Amino acid sequence: MDNKVLIFSAPSGSGKSTIVNHILGLYPDSMEFSVSATSRPPRGEEQDGREYYFLTAEKFRQMIDEDKFVEYEEVYEGRFYGTLKSECERIWGAGHVIIFDVDVKGGVSLKKYFGDAALSIFIKAPSVEVLRERLIKHIKTVVGHYKGQVHGWDVVNEAIMDDGSFRKSPYFNLL
Repeated sequence: MDNKVLIFSAPSGSGKSTIVNHILGLYPDSMEFSVSATSRPPRGEEQDGREYYFLTAEKFRQMIDEDKFVEYEEVYEGRFYGTLKSECERIWGAGHVIIFDVDVKGGVSLKKYFGDAALSIFIKAPSVEVLRERLIKHIKTVVGHYKGQVHGWDVVNEAIMDDGSFRKSPYFNLL
């Protein structure tokens, strides 16, 4: 089998993970999800090697210098996300097609890297209203995990009420 990849990209909340998980369920013996690397800490029940490969920012930078990534992005200062070359080799070594679930910028980088070996699919949300609802739900989940725990989240904490609802805030015009 040739080394092929499927790239699903979309803004957060568009449904790409749902689609990717459905495809993986249909073809478990021939397709495999590419686990990305990140320098952020695990959330909740996340496990290293399952949701992400969790690295320190220092280790991530070292691996960048060693050319260990197909692509990477520093999303926020010291917060990296990327695709390890070793992850691609592992999946292809098993004879599987790699499936990526990435943001739009990552999708463009992966398509550029893999060229004709990649089929790139952009997922569009059903509507702006649905996308907004999904993002608010995701934000509440993530912020609920971090509320009061992380020093840099003071602005977020001010916008979250004790019952989990949002109060109007100039920092959250979308909400």
